[in-house]
Amino acid sequence: MIRVYIDMVADPFDARHIELLRLALACGDELVVGIHSDDDCEWSWRRPSLGLDERARVVTACPHVDRVLAGAPAFITDAWLREQAVDLVVHSGALPERALRYWYRVPIELGMFRTLPCAASESSTDLEGRLCARDAPASRPDSPGAIARRRLRRWLPGVERMVQRHALADGLRRLADALRGTPLDGRYWVVGGLLLGWAREGRPLESDLQDADFAYLDEDHDRFLASVPALVKAGFEPKHRFSSAGGRYVEHRFGHEGVQFDFFRMTRVGDRWRYSMFESGNEPTELIAEVPAQAHVWFRFLGRDWRKVVDHDLAFRTIYGDWHTDRPGWSFTSDRAIVERIPMACLPYGWAWPHAVARGPGERDGDRGQSPGRG
Repeated sequence: MIRVYIDMVADPFDARHIELLRLALACGDELVVGIHSDDDCEWSWRRPSLGLDERARVVTACPHVDRVLAGAPAFITDAWLREQAVDLVVHSGALPERALRYWYRVPIELGMFRTLPCAASESSTDLEGRLCARDAPASRPDSPGAIARRRLRRWLPGVERMVQRHALADGLRRLADALRGTPLDGRYWVVGGLLLGWAREGRPLESDLQDADFAYLDEDHDRFLASVPALVKAGFEPKHRFSSAGGRYVEHRFGHEGVQFDFFRMTRVGDRWRYSMFESGNEPTELIAEVPAQAHVWFRFLGRDWRKVVDHDLAFRTIYGDWHTDRPGWSFTSDRAIVERIPMACLPYGWAWPHAVARGPGERDGDRGQSPGRG
């Protein structure tokens, strides 16, 4: 007996799904359909209009279906396939190759995956269609700070930079004050271009006035989440949060007066810290980087006390190489600490504060620990 498995969102469930399931059953003797949870759907695209139980009941009524698994995993693992005694995994051939390899890497590598010639809806068939590649939206162009900068750009040459510098400095002081006394107090530190500006010039770099980067350890992620309300209360708007290819939220972005403030989640791997950055566009990619793990010390900057790594020179050399030379056009995609680039089918970045789910599938049920590309 050949047990065939297919997964989907089924919101809504229509004639195209029925045809897809008919073709799936024709590939074997028994058809098992996995229905993704509400939280996993929200992580990848949007929260379904129909709840998991209702979607599962609708699919169960389909005559081609032998069994329904409610809350099916977002990523299929070798262990899960053995546990469910699945012989063949199928999916609509409407998905591009990049998406198929992202969601079904394991069954593809095991030689137990097949595509079906079905024109099912790409927006509702499963946890993918859900997922055509999307660019992360830009900051709101109608914010007071953005409007003021556009006007100043027209009226007074050079004043825009002064406004940006003031907005960044004001935002940094607000952030430090907001996090004082929170669970994250004393457990996050300054990284990236902001620290580079302090080390090289004693002030934020002129070429890097629109964002500030911070980091915290993976073990303090719950502390970070518990401290978000304090940032929101201080005027920092949750903008985006980016998920790793393995389904873990590893970067959170706030906006304040046209400046973005990013918090990177660092995972300890031996004597190094691993973090992720993301390229958006038609082919989103997770950039995994590693820097030496270090202790932290306090330093004074812009009228506030901050933390940084003890040997910032070592960190800078790992990331930038010759960090003493000004390179205004430098991009994070040139980070020398990048050790792997993982293609993604989509870039989950939604953050509908405060109602969005707090964890992606990779940390809710241990589907992946790191990312699809890491085995």
